[in-house]
Amino acid sequence: MPTPSAFDPEQTARIALTYVPGFGPRTLKRLFQREEAYAGVFRGGGLSGHLPESVQSALFRAARENILSERWKQAEASQERARAVGARPLLLGHPEYPTWLAEIPDPPPLLWCMGDAEALHRELIAVVGTRRRTNYGVVATQQVVSQLARLGLGIVSGLAYGIDIVAHKACVTEGACGVVVLGSGLDVVYPSAHLPVVRQVLEKGGCVLSEFDFGTKPHRQNFPTRNRIISGLSRVVILVEAFRDGGAVHTARMALEHNRDVWAVPGGWDYPASEGCNRLIADGEARLLSAPEDIPSLLGRAPRPQAVQLDVLSPDLERVWQCLTAHPKSLDALVSETGLTTTEVLVHLSRLELLGRVHQGPAADYRRRDGS
Repeated sequence: MPTPSAFDPEQTARIALTYVPGFGPRTLKRLFQREEAYAGVFRGGGLSGHLPESVQSALFRAARENILSERWKQAEASQERARAVGARPLLLGHPEYPTWLAEIPDPPPLLWCMGDAEALHRELIAVVGTRRRTNYGVVATQQVVSQLARLGLGIVSGLAYGIDIVAHKACVTEGACGVVVLGSGLDVVYPSAHLPVVRQVLEKGGCVLSEFDFGTKPHRQNFPTRNRIISGLSRVVILVEAFRDGGAVHTARMALEHNRDVWAVPGGWDYPASEGCNRLIADGEARLLSAPEDIPSLLGRAPRPQAVQLDVLSPDLERVWQCLTAHPKSLDALVSETGLTTTEVLVHLSRLELLGRVHQGPAADYRRRDGS
C-alpha cells in the first residue's frame, strides 16, 4: 500500500495512472470520465472488477513489474514540485479542467497549471504563426490581439519565437487575459528568454499550462502534442503568418478536426511567410480575415468602446506620435526621427491606427488623421 502523504490519494492515483506505460490520452479519457476510485489499484495490485479487461491486464502487468509503486512515487514527487512553484494538477473530469479541451478526442488527462485556472473558462482565441515572422506579421498580430482584447476575449499561444511571442506581448500590453501552453515542463520554460513575458501573463491574471511532467525538456516531438491543446482550448484559431508546411498550418488542420473555426490573415502572393495562410483560404479550410475590424462581425458581436487615451500610453508611442504631421511621412523617415527600430515603429503605428489617430497612405506613408 502507498505510504500515507499530504496529498489526496485519489488525485495521486489518477496522476500516477498517467505515468503507467500503455495508457494513452484516449484510454485515460474513458477512465477518468467514470465514477471510480483508483487508489485501490496501487494496493498490492488489487484491481477493480469494474475496469475494462484491457485496462485490468495493463495494470496487472504494471503491478507484476513493480511499476505501480514507482509511478505512485513519481506522482507524489510531481505534486511536491508543483507545490514548490505554485502550480497544481488539473485532472480530466475535475470541474476546473477546461470544458472545451475535454471535448477533443485525445485531451491530456493531466495538465499542470500555474496561475489562475479561471482563465481557462473564458472564451479563448488562439493566435499562432511562424517563428520566422516578418514586420507585416508583427503589425497584423498586434492589431488582431488589440481587437480581441477590446472584445474581452482571452488569448492562447505557445510562447515560441515569432508570432507566438508577439501575441503574448500584445496580450500583456492590451491587458487581455492570456494562456501560455508549453512544450516542456512548467519548470523548464522554453525559450528561457521569454520567461519575463510568462511572469507578466501571470501578473495579469492569466495562466501557464503543460501536460509534460516537471523537468521535461523541449523535445521536438512535444510541440505537435502541445499544439492540440492550443487548438482544443480555443473557440477560434487565427493564423497570422505561416509557411506552407509549417507547424502553424498543422495546428490549423488540427483545429478543423476539433470542429473549431480557423481564420487566416492573407499576405502577398509572392510572400513565403503567408503562403500557408493563403493556401488555407484558397482551399476553403480557413475564413479570410481581411482586416482586424472584421473580427467582431465574424464573432457575431459588437466591439467594446475604445477607452484608452493617447496621453496614458508609452513614451515610445508618444515619440512616434510627435513625429507625425498632417503631411505624409515614410516609414524610414519615422524610424530615423524616433531612433526606434522599424519593428517598434510599425507596432506603435498600428496602435495609433486602431485609436483612429493615424492614416496610412497607399505609398506606405503615414500622417495624422484630420482633427487629431
